[in-house]
Amino acid sequence: MILMNNQIIRMAGIVISCVVISACDTEFSNPVGSQESTSGTADFSRFVTIGDSLTAGYGDSALYLHGQENSYPSVLA
Repeated sequence: MILMNNQIIRMAGIVISCVVISACDTEFSNPVGSQESTSGTADFSRFVTIGDSLTAGYGDSALYLHGQENSYPSVLA
């Protein structure tokens, strides 16, 4: 009985995957690379990073200044 349920689930997954893949559109309304790229008006003077204690530079069960200076956001800044 369990083997039958596994086969049904597997076949349903295959059918759903085929439907999703066949529904993809391969034609684009605008050809890739047809538009001129510009620099825009983005302001990169500030940025925000979201993360956990490892991203903040936490190590050895404490948050040290040395760890914060070498954290991912500080290196990116």
